[in-house]
Amino acid sequence: MNLLKMALVHAKEWLYTVPEVYLGIGRPLHGAQLSGPQVDFLINTLSSVRDVPGDVIECGVFRGGGLLTFCLAMTRLKIKKQVYAVDTFCGMPKPSCEDLPDSGTSVFEGAFRYNSPKLIAGRLRIAGERKRVTLVQGLFEDALPQLRHEQTFSLAFIDCDFYNSARFCLDWLYPRMNRGGYLCIHDYHSRDAPGITRAFDEFVSGKPEVGESIWNIGYIVKK
Repeated sequence: MNLLKMALVHAKEWLYTVPEVYLGIGRPLHGAQLSGPQVDFLINTLSSVRDVPGDVIECGVFRGGGLLTFCLAMTRLKIKKQVYAVDTFCGMPKPSCEDLPDSGTSVFEGAFRYNSPKLIAGRLRIAGERKRVTLVQGLFEDALPQLRHEQTFSLAFIDCDFYNSARFCLDWLYPRMNRGGYLCIHDYHSRDAPGITRAFDEFVSGKPEVGESIWNIGYIVKK
């Protein structure tokens, strides 16, 4: 696994410094929103679901740092799954009262708007991963129902910051997760995203699965 981590680090550093002239835009690319331990967890999770039926989905893509991590790891681990990447690609929706932390500041409406499907597609193409990924644009409540009715997943990663978005994604994805699949959410127990913690705690209440967390990622393993 050390060789895999080294390969991902070098690939990530290269991809994040590619001049955007190659992608048809005009400012330097930025890195992922994931910490090193979170990346380790997700790579290990990918390995765990290798033989679980279903594809991989990320809800909340921003500029594709996490998405590229998934794809590069899957190639290195020889995991043949498709990846669905769902995002507005034009910024965050309006937060609700559940999203306001004690500090009084929250991710604001329109945050992360300096993005586009073209940018993500370009980065994937440079990395040789474009054919693996299906980009789905729109608010989650509009975009997710566009997927095939029979579509199922072995790994889902939600990174959406807001309560309403998180609850919709969790509730929509849960029945589409195959047994042994991981349903994960970023920013669990984060002081800056109280809506995520509330959404995940409400979601797992009454479920047969036990809600667990590591490195601010909440998750269940589908029974």
